[in-house]
Amino acid sequence: MHAGDDPYRLFGDAIKVVERHLGTFRTLDENSPPGIVDKFGWCTWDAFYLKVHPKGVWRGVQGLVDGGCPPGLVLIDDGWQSICHDDDPITDQEGMNRTSAGEQMLCRLIKFQENYKFRDYKSGMGGFVKDLKEAFKSVEHVYVWLALCGYWGGIRPGVAGMP
Repeated sequence: MHAGDDPYRLFGDAIKVVERHLGTFRTLDENSPPGIVDKFGWCTWDAFYLKVHPKGVWRGVQGLVDGGCPPGLVLIDDGWQSICHDDDPITDQEGMNRTSAGEQMLCRLIKFQENYKFRDYKSGMGGFVKDLKEAFKSVEHVYVWLALCGYWGGIRPGVAGMP
């Protein structure tokens, strides 16, 4: 039991006790935060929802640079993955005709590969990221969003090449 009049200090003291007890992490005063903490970042979700596309991401970064807010990192959010509903046929379009936020919640991942929108970019997602970083020197990091279970509905069962 610990008592005091400063809740921030109490919480900090409690975290230090957990740190010593578990031995699996270090607090920030004994550790350095990752470099991305000091970067301005842009997440594509509110700009595009599921309609994210390389041209749109490029224009978004260009707009931020032109507006004097060059991003240091870009997070390509939902809409880049290969997904579909269980009752959808698996095609080259990967069920991405769903454009309303929420429609994707029952979809499942069908490939560990970017969808056609990014695959069709010269050299795919990797080529897009390389070109984006070369064109916009402020962009040091590009991340993609992926649900821990593959996608909101998980991984589609019975698809060749998928677990």
